[in-house]
Amino acid sequence: MNEKNILAREPRTNGEVYKDSAVEFFISVDGKNYYNFEFSCIGVTYLAERERSNNRNFGDILFE
Repeated sequence: MNEKNILAREPRTNGEVYKDSAVEFFISVDGKNYYNFEFSCIGVTYLAERERSNNRNFGDILFE
């Protein structure tokens, strides 16, 4: 997707980073759970581990 202008409004870690100009990466190593990594153009992150049932554990739990 090409954008005419970049957007960077979300300052909160694990906030609505997806609404800004961002890169998203998803990976699953077991087929049951997956990791969601999002990085905005100003370095704000959204990190989560999810099950297919949409249960979430945010980044502070992800890297314990």
